[in-house]
Amino acid sequence: MKEKDKKQLIILGVMVLVLIAAAAAQFKPKRRPAPGASAAPAQAVPETMDTLEQPVQARSPLYASATFPEREEQKKRAVMDWKRDPFFQSSKIDMANRSNLVLKGISYGRGAYALINDEILTAGDMVSGYKVTEVEKRKVRLQKGAEIFFLPLPEE
Repeated sequence: MKEKDKKQLIILGVMVLVLIAAAAAQFKPKRRPAPGASAAPAQAVPETMDTLEQPVQARSPLYASATFPEREEQKKRAVMDWKRDPFFQSSKIDMANRSNLVLKGISYGRGAYALINDEILTAGDMVSGYKVTEVEKRKVRLQKGAEIFFLPLPEE
């Protein structure tokens, strides 16, 4: 046998041994607790339709006995008045008033100015009941109560 073949055979043998060791580790039995340490067996809760309809508190003794300050804070936040749903856009928004707002231009110099309905406005000014909260390079942010929207520059 050539020297190269011997090296390949040795490498192959080592790889087979590593593979066998890895496979044996997978089938290794789990350790049992020491005879002196008594682990209380977990209570098994039968999953029937009757128990699934009960709240988790009734099914789990751990849930009932533990205190969760985070849960109490979540309950308080759940009843807070959030004023608007961020996932729901109302179709009753004053679209007629919005359609009267026309952004004709934006100017950046010593400050940011917007030309809306032939009025030169900056952040903090009011137009048609909307407050200009921010003037950006291509749009103006307007706010009326909890309603916020952007008025974009028209495409040329």
